[in-house]
Amino acid sequence: MEIRTEKNGNEYIIFLEGVLDTKTAPELREMLSVIPEGTKLLTMDFGELEYLTSAGLRVLLVATQDMQDLGGTMQLKNMNEEIRGIFNNTGFCDVLDVI
Repeated sequence: MEIRTEKNGNEYIIFLEGVLDTKTAPELREMLSVIPEGTKLLTMDFGELEYLTSAGLRVLLVATQDMQDLGGTMQLKNMNEEIRGIFNNTGFCDVLDVI
């Protein structure tokens, strides 16, 4: 998986490319442990993400809680139909901010 980041004011954007699974989830979790100070909006851009597993979903739940603890929010965007289906089937669309 490739991960690219961008800081835009108080928004921190993480672009994911490839597969978010048991093998790659720890890498994302590590990146999320050092969210830049002053970040109020964490955006996860799934435009190039091909697939994710329950390990990826777990990392996203923790990141949402971390952002809430920091007084911010997290949003997920640009999901392909397969990933959107995973979120719908698991009920994560009701828990996470999917745009």
